[in-house]
Parts: sequence; C-alpha cells; structure tokens
Amino acid sequence: MAVNGLRLYGVAALAHADDRPLVDSTSVVVLRDIGAVVRPSAYTIPPLDDTEMLDCQRIVESVFRAHTILPAPCGTIFKSEDHVRRWLDLNYVSLVEGIHFVDGRCEARVHVTDVPADGVDSTDTDHVTLATEAFRGLRRYAVAALPLRPEDGRILSSAFLVDRAEYSTFELRVQEQGRRVDTLDFRMSGPWPPYDFVRMDFGA
Repeated sequence: MAVNGLRLYGVAALAHADDRPLVDSTSVVVLRDIGAVVRPSAYTIPPLDDTEMLDCQRIVESVFRAHTILPAPCGTIFKSEDHVRRWLDLNYVSLVEGIHFVDGRCEARVHVTDVPADGVDSTDTDHVTLATEAFRGLRRYAVAALPLRPEDGRILSSAFLVDRAEYSTFELRVQEQGRRVDTLDFRMSGPWPPYDFVRMDFGA
C-alpha cells in the first residue's frame, strides 16, 4: 500500500504567515514568513511525463502571479508535513535569502537561430560569435544570466533574470538585437518564475 506523502512545488513568501491555499488543491506548510506549497501525493517518485511537468508548471506559475516563489524541482516528495517543516527550518536562512534575491523579478528566456539563407549553416562560427556578443549586451540589462542548452537547431539560448517592472523594456532590447543582427532570429519567452535561478538543497 502506498504511503501518503506531500509533493513540494515551491517555497513562497507570505505576508502574514497565512496558511490559506495559494492555489486550488494545494496547501501551505508555514514557517514564520515563508510557506511550502504542497499537495498530497503517494510517497514515491512520480513519473515525470508531460502531464506531470505541465501540472507542476501550472501550480508554480499560478502562485507566481501574486507571490514571490522559489520553484522546487518537479517530483520532489516529502514523507510528511513534519518533514517539510523541519526542512524549512533547517534551510530557513538560505530560503529567505533566495526569496529576497528573486523578489520582484522574473525570468526571460532568449533563443537565437540563424535566418535561413542558401549556403549558411546555423553552426557557422561568425553566427555563434554574433549571438554571444548580443547576449553579452543583453546581460547589462539583467540582474543575472545563465546559459541554457540550445535545442531544436538553436545557436544559443540563455535565461535572464530581470525586474518585473523592466520586463517590457528588456523585450525591446531583445528586439533591437534582432534588428541589429539581421542574419539572426531572436525569440524571447516569459515572463517565467525564476526556474533556472533556484537551486534547493535536499541533503540529509
């Protein structure tokens, strides 16, 4: 028989140690001014298929609309509420520092591909150099940046942490890079929760 556990979706800042659910079907395990967003789950590693990933994304992004949240890796399971609260207490300082770092900020992902042309390869050294220089320029307008593994024929991809209030301005900067380098296609998505800027410690 499966043992009931709690699935962790993230740790959010709470204004008044409020334990009311932040999203339907979830609950909050509160420790002082932060809360773990959880939902009952079998105490076993879940299958990380598309349905599971989209469900995690839906919950994290719903909380993100109104709260600062540190997203947890999808599929993180705790044995009980006591275990969750103990983990919050053990990592309280680091979690609060992380929340302060991403507070009022969001993630933008920028992907670069080449503009199709006869005889031009997307791995061309000049294109990679131009994309790298463009990302270096965008970095000046972000709080932090992390390279992402390029997929689907992309030349380069990167995640940028930007102030929410400056997101539209950053998007204009990306569009400017696309106009400046007409042999490259710049695509931006977001605003996302700070998925790529959070690393949680689940060590014993």
